[in-house]
Amino acid sequence: MTEEMTNQIEQVDNTAYIDAIRDLKENTVDRKLYQKLKDERDTLIKSLTNGDSLAAAEVAQVRSLAECREDFLAPSKSECDYLEKVLALREAAMREGELDPFVADGHHVTPTPYDYQRAQEIADIYRECLDYADGDDKVLINEIQRRMR
Repeated sequence: MTEEMTNQIEQVDNTAYIDAIRDLKENTVDRKLYQKLKDERDTLIKSLTNGDSLAAAEVAQVRSLAECREDFLAPSKSECDYLEKVLALREAAMREGELDPFVADGHHVTPTPYDYQRAQEIADIYRECLDYADGDDKVLINEIQRRMR
């Protein structure tokens, strides 16, 4: 009889542990997103304290995943526009707790931490290429080809 009680206690503890993990996943914020928002807040506070005015471009708007998907499915004007939409969709998906679309995942594929690290590196390279191209599609393509060798 004591074995049955021990098994029941272990099951209750495991259930409580699983519930606690599920609760943490639902109610926590990604550290990178938190740091980004904190840095933006600090910049805004400094600007307000110093009496500086902020340009509209400096205040980033956070768009929902649904908005980013809709925008992504609309025709793109250029390669730069398309890549901008891809990166915005990726950021929105990850912000809302979905898997990183740059990482393969499936029944026969299990992503490793290296896969996530490499996906972030590639996203960073794409962002740098977009910034460097400054709207010029040919420069963007050349820069991506140069960086991805």
